[in-house]
Parts: sequence; structure tokens; C-alpha cells
Amino acid sequence: MLRTATVSLATLLFTTTSAAQSPQPAAPPDSVVRSVITLVQTGDLSRRGQVLSRILSASARAKDSARVDRLINALAIDGAPYDVVKVDSVGRHAFVKLRSRRVPRALTLDVGTDRGEPGMVGIIDVLEAHPLVLDSVQWPTTRLASRAALVSLVRRNLDRLAAGGAFQGTVYIARGDSVVFARGYGFSDLEDSVRNGVHTRFTIASMGKMFTATAILQLVEAGKFGLDDTLAKVLPAYPNADRARRVTVRQLLQHTAGMGDQWSTPRKPVEGLTGALAYAAAVAYPPLLFEPGTRWSYSNEGYSVLAAIVEQHSGETFADYVQRHILDRAGMKETALKSSGADIIPHRAVGYYPADDDPLGIRAPRANWSF
Repeated sequence: MLRTATVSLATLLFTTTSAAQSPQPAAPPDSVVRSVITLVQTGDLSRRGQVLSRILSASARAKDSARVDRLINALAIDGAPYDVVKVDSVGRHAFVKLRSRRVPRALTLDVGTDRGEPGMVGIIDVLEAHPLVLDSVQWPTTRLASRAALVSLVRRNLDRLAAGGAFQGTVYIARGDSVVFARGYGFSDLEDSVRNGVHTRFTIASMGKMFTATAILQLVEAGKFGLDDTLAKVLPAYPNADRARRVTVRQLLQHTAGMGDQWSTPRKPVEGLTGALAYAAAVAYPPLLFEPGTRWSYSNEGYSVLAAIVEQHSGETFADYVQRHILDRAGMKETALKSSGADIIPHRAVGYYPADDDPLGIRAPRANWSF
């Protein structure tokens, strides 16, 4: 049953092996973080190359040094000087919040160590940037006196955020079966001046993994296969036999199978395969990142393999299965699973993101048609 599968999913996501919870590499040293902040503050071209060559890992220098150099240069030109609001260390990342003194923007800089080269930096990127009005809005930490007080506060804060360019989207608040508040803000399509409304549809990208996991658990509950069955057993046509013998369904669900992110993996199409299996098989050959079950690493590739398992054991395409057995059964009439940007989906919002040379987001955004 769907309800049981959802409960099983919650249990699955919060119960992992001790091996999968092994400590992550430490965040970069304070001296390294200070060096990065100094470069962003000054844009010092004479020191930039020297500092980056000293702190970046070999792989980051080979693949990413030019982009990082452009990023630091753009941040210095567009926003410096900055006030350092705070620095938080989480796992192997140092998240540095900076507030520009020149433009009304703040940003969070992600400085992260390289998994393969402890102590060296593998990531320097902008995690997010936003108008300062976002930091001026206060939300309550205690219960409000009434539903009317809640609606009034939400409306006031969202109006402020929307007016300051800090929010576009649709907000729904419900209690039980009653919708307390529903309203769209900003535009779903800037080119045609289409505003967001309560029926606007937004692409949710990897949040769709919850539907993949639910589909797998429905099939487990139907007795089609078990969570600890190997990939070799549940998907015999998977082309990498060595990998298939070592990976289980549970590991794929929990991102502990050692598979990669998929987007940066070289593709090797396999003749004769179709559907989700063809997609998963095309990136099946590179070595695993680690021995399955010993570590955790977020993996898009693993969920493509799960989609192929759904097709193998249901006899339906992945999209048809999710539509019939999850969305339709849950009454999710305004949710759709589509595989191409060319599909016509009524009320779908266009996504927007800053240009590559605009990390602070101070200029007009680009539409994400390329996705």
C-alpha cells in the first residue's frame, strides 16, 4: 500500500549502516578560509594565482582553477568590500556569509576540502546570493495567537520579500484539509509577463527522488525483490557484472553504493538497451568511488539505476509507473513527471538563474531553457 511504503521510506532514510556514517574529511583550516576571503575582498590579481595554486587540490587546479579565478574576480569587482557576517564549518565545508557594502546583496561562499586530498581545497563556489531584505524579515519562534495573526504575518513578510526582489514563487499553508493561505508572487515567465499563481507548476528536479524511492518500496512490498538483493539479481541486463554483484538495492536508495553523480561521467552507450536501463548502462563502466556500503556520496546515477529496476519489475515505463501508482493514487492532479523540456505542461514556470559572470545576481537572470 502507498501509505505503508511511505512509512517504510521514512524508516529507510533515517536508518543507515554505521559504515555509511563514517566521519567526513575536516573543513579547510582557518588560514585557508581567511586567504579566500582576502582574495574576494581585494581581487588582488598579483596574489590570486599564487594563493590558489597553494590551496587548491591537484584535481581542482586541473579542472576548476580558471572558473574559480573568474568567480573571485567577479565577486571582488561587483561587491567588494564585504563584511564577514559569520563562518560555519559543516563536515568538509566552510560556509562564509559575506555582506556587500557596495550593493544591497549578501552571499554564502562554499569553501570545501577535496575528498581525495585531505587538507586541500576542492570547492570554491557561491552557494547562494540574495538581496539584503531577506535578512531583515523576522519570523516568529513561538505560537501565534490565532490563524488570522498567522495569515497577517505571512502576508506582510512575503509582500516585503517580493517587493525587495527576494522571493518569487507560490506559497501554500494548510492545516489538516483546510488551506489557510495560498498566493503567488512574482512572475513564472518574465518574457511574457505571466505571474505566478496558486496553480503554477515548478520543476522540482532531485526532489523527485522521493517518488523513485516510493516506487521501489512498493515493489518490495509486492514481493518483486528485496532491499538487500544485489543489482545482478534484480537487473540482470545491467552491463557491468562486477559492479552488479557488489551493489544492493538498499545501497542505491541510501546513496552508499559508490556510484557517481552521472553528469560528469563519460557515457558509453550499450546497443540493444532501451528506456531507463539504456540511460543507466551508459555510465556503468567507471570504477566505483568506494566499496559499496562503506561510505555515503550523493548519487544521481544510483537513482537512474533504480528507475531501471522499476521498469524491469513493473513492465511499465518509469514515468507511467509513477503516474499510475503514486501520483494518481495520492490525488496529485497538479504534479506531472516529464522527461523533456519540450513537453507541454500547462502552467509550468520558467526557471531563472544568474549568468556565469554574475555570481551576486545583480543583473537580469537567464532562463534555464538549456535544462
